[in-house]
Amino acid sequence: RVLLASAFYPQFGLEHDRGHHRYVGTPSDPVTARRGEGLWAFLARAIPGCTADGYRTGRTQAERRRRSVLGPGNPFLTDLAIALGLLLTVAWILGPAAAGAWLAASAFGVFLLESVEYIQHYGLERRQLEDGSFERVAARHSWNSNHPIGRALLIELPRHADHHAHAARPYGGLRSLEGAPQLPLGYPGSILMATVPPLWKRVMDPRIPA
Repeated sequence: RVLLASAFYPQFGLEHDRGHHRYVGTPSDPVTARRGEGLWAFLARAIPGCTADGYRTGRTQAERRRRSVLGPGNPFLTDLAIALGLLLTVAWILGPAAAGAWLAASAFGVFLLESVEYIQHYGLERRQLEDGSFERVAARHSWNSNHPIGRALLIELPRHADHHAHAARPYGGLRSLEGAPQLPLGYPGSILMATVPPLWKRVMDPRIPA
């Protein structure tokens, strides 16, 4: 929570656990990239969507605890206050230039975080059933990557299908599940490719039907 707060993005943790894992691969999930949606369009939609969902989750938690939604019982506002406190401390001790550098690093961190979300689920949808619900999350609903550099740097996060199928499994123990679609590159290469949307779509769109 402190790390996300330091990047001025506390909503990610709130939305990820109670929103993304529940709604991944459906229109209700703001951080599931749609087929044909470029990275920059995705970021413009996902960041506000994640923020709104994160605030709603924090407000709901405060209400369940019978605490004020504008007080410390709301984890969204609590973590945002931590972020502002950290920024003001940096500005006070090191000056406005350091605070500006902090904000720039935070923005880059948010870009990387949501870019990873983009490549993890791009174009993969869960089938809607006759009763209006959606099929359970399966290995085919997350792009995997078994490239060793990305796996080592991100503690097996690229084995993302197992993370969604077994959310309580520690990252270091994530497995490569049979049936999970594979990214053609590791995470660093995939993010770089995604910054050029026509190239990304040319490579990835033909892989989605399979």
